[in-house]
Amino acid sequence: MKLSFTITSKNECLPFIKEISHSIMRLYGLNYDDTKKMQLAIEEASINSVRHAYGPGEDGVIEMTFNLEDNKFSVVIKDYGKGIDPDRLKVYDVNDVDSIASVSGRGFFLMQAMMDEFEINSTPGMGTRIHISKHVRRK
Repeated sequence: MKLSFTITSKNECLPFIKEISHSIMRLYGLNYDDTKKMQLAIEEASINSVRHAYGPGEDGVIEMTFNLEDNKFSVVIKDYGKGIDPDRLKVYDVNDVDSIASVSGRGFFLMQAMMDEFEINSTPGMGTRIHISKHVRRK
């Protein structure tokens, strides 16, 4: 089953994203531990889109798609903002002290550490797409 929604990319919308995504995970019957890990990753991706995708005063949206198939829960978070410089899209080594201690990019690090799959695609001027997934246990 696939569910999608689009929401305005504003700080005041972050609590709605959290509540909607949490409700979807309850609907799908994910257990508590998996829900908490997915929630953290979804929040990190959403915060990145709200804070970095669009310029001050610029209207933008975040599209979110949730899918549960064969105990694999996937979420795609997409914006159409300024994108990310490809040189900043490094994959973090969860066992590397420098990655853990990095001042920036911890959101990507957390998403990668919590998920079974983490993929980010970004094109400067065209936006960013984050795909996260986790093999989950259901209640």
